[in-house]
Amino acid sequence: MPSPLVIEASGLLPPGDALDVACGTGRHTHYLRALGWRVTAVDIASTVPNVLLLDLERTPLPFPAESFDLVVMTLYLQRSLWPTVRKLLRPSGLLATSAKLTGRFAAHPHELRDAFSDFAVLRYREADGLAELLARKE
Repeated sequence: MPSPLVIEASGLLPPGDALDVACGTGRHTHYLRALGWRVTAVDIASTVPNVLLLDLERTPLPFPAESFDLVVMTLYLQRSLWPTVRKLLRPSGLLATSAKLTGRFAAHPHELRDAFSDFAVLRYREADGLAELLARKE
């Protein structure tokens, strides 16, 4: 089941090119593909069809600037990827990202919103131990 954040994001743009960072089991990849999106799924290990197997902590994402209309990065916090995410999004592209607020790999309160403060924030929520950001690149 896709997260409500990704469901909301997918309804704001016509299907285009999407990047699912740290796709895991592929719940967002499968959902977006069913809607007609062309999805590039990336993870270190996954059984998702046509996944790009990549250690994101050691290898940069191999895509040219402005390759994607939508970047999905849920429940994965890697601050070093944020400049790349900015570069990979097309103008008016959407970022749908979330991170835990507790535990070893937690975001700080308001960190996601502050990190993308130059984007138009469409939705930001911190509740139930989770931070969620839906934002448009301007």
